[in-house]
Amino acid sequence: MSVPKLTRWLAIHLPHWSVERVRRRLKSGRREGSPDLAILLVETVAERSLVARCCGVAGRCGVRPGMTVAGARALLAGTDCHVEAHEPEREAAALAALGRELWRFTPRVAARPPDGLLLDVAGCERLFGGERPLLEAAVGHVRAFGFGARAAVAGTAAAARAVARFGPQALAQVASGCERAALEPLPLEALDLAPRILAGLHELELANVGQCLDLSRAQLATRFGEPLLAAIDRALGARPETVEVLRYAPPPSVERELEGVTDDLETLLTCVRLLLDDLCAVLEAEDAGALALMVELFPTDAPPARELVALSHPSRDPAHLMALIEPQLERVRLGFGVDRLRVTAPRTSTLRPRQGTGFGLGADLVPAIDRALGELLDAYAGRFGPRATYLVEAVESHLPERAFRPRPVPLGSAPPRLVRASLGAGERPSAVLFRPEPVEVRTDPESGALLALRWRAEERALVRALGPERLAETWWTALEPVELEERRAPTRIDYTSLDAPTPPPRKPRVEPSRDYYRVQDSAGRWLWLFRAGTRWFVHGEWA
Repeated sequence: MSVPKLTRWLAIHLPHWSVERVRRRLKSGRREGSPDLAILLVETVAERSLVARCCGVAGRCGVRPGMTVAGARALLAGTDCHVEAHEPEREAAALAALGRELWRFTPRVAARPPDGLLLDVAGCERLFGGERPLLEAAVGHVRAFGFGARAAVAGTAAAARAVARFGPQALAQVASGCERAALEPLPLEALDLAPRILAGLHELELANVGQCLDLSRAQLATRFGEPLLAAIDRALGARPETVEVLRYAPPPSVERELEGVTDDLETLLTCVRLLLDDLCAVLEAEDAGALALMVELFPTDAPPARELVALSHPSRDPAHLMALIEPQLERVRLGFGVDRLRVTAPRTSTLRPRQGTGFGLGADLVPAIDRALGELLDAYAGRFGPRATYLVEAVESHLPERAFRPRPVPLGSAPPRLVRASLGAGERPSAVLFRPEPVEVRTDPESGALLALRWRAEERALVRALGPERLAETWWTALEPVELEERRAPTRIDYTSLDAPTPPPRKPRVEPSRDYYRVQDSAGRWLWLFRAGTRWFVHGEWA
């Protein structure tokens, strides 16, 4: 008589979770997220910027976690590189969100930061035609999000995690009762031990788990104490392991039954306003704000009508939420009337209460600015559509055409993080040309003073010139210089264009430095002029 399988655990390991999250975000933001882009996640330790995580591109160039950012940039000279701060809290929240996507396979899913997921699949395999199809379906679902994954199924959670991380196969199945045979060839790190215990085992010249298991328990307990025996027992199933699974929390929702059927729009809008007041009170009690709002109307003669709006920043302001949802409700067909309404916030985010200054003279300006920006972006997205609404963020670059980049507004997700980048100390024009335009400049042969220029088939005398200001790209980028074509280009950057051409691949080449001048012509116009080598270009204009 066969013994039934009591527990089966599916462990998913995401070996490049941190950098793949960043690369996925860069691709969704219409920025450079190509596989050739090197990604560095940095942390500050004792006032030193160190590499916390790096991608495979950086690893092949010699970058390793723990080295300084300056040293990593030197190794990546000539390679396009993206650097940002390592945020373990955000990664843990994103890992939990990915775990909730796996509820379609089992109701018991646990997130194991920094890069693992654990699923209790006992009894679920029959819904997928067997354990192997379930394993392949779960891993395929994770890979569909753009994350590399390894996975293993075993009778204990610890054994499944060890085989998923260090096993020879990307997808592995370990029969119940065979955990010891699967663990023996794995390195000691598979037992998830403390660094002190690992160092002690390496001092004994133990190479794998099997050599550790061959030692007597008394010897291991005497030298390393109870933690090592507990880790071994959990992996072999001799000791239970506590797993904290993700819990489902229903989204905040309020509902109202009408005393009768009505098709009067004003009456329904009044009911929605009252429900929004109740919903915002619930959100305030939870220190949360709505990132998405759904209003459901239940006609008596038709299926429910649902209207959904997404927000760029969490909000619990009833007036702002009503301004977003009201235009959509005005287009709903009410049929013979509605007798029930429901308002739900399907996606929420933490929104801390605002605190005034010491004497109540005003609130903190940063939350107020973020709130005003979010309301403005929501209004633009509602009027022009989310695909036509962009943010412009600053980039650490001295060259003007690389100092900004557009990105779409992330509606319905975490609020956008504004990049505090230095734009340089010099004065900049109000309009920057998308591509610098060539001009002919006449100078005094003796003093070198700028006398006149010919731009767009028009001769202009110059009455004043201020400069030069020398600008150059950072030494570690060494990118192909911007093409300075002999053709007309748009006078301003079109940030709303969704079909901007993809720039050609950039070759390693150092761009010459530029000398910028502020010049005023005889008509009073101020232009931003620069010289690159022996050629002159106009790059902007003050309005």
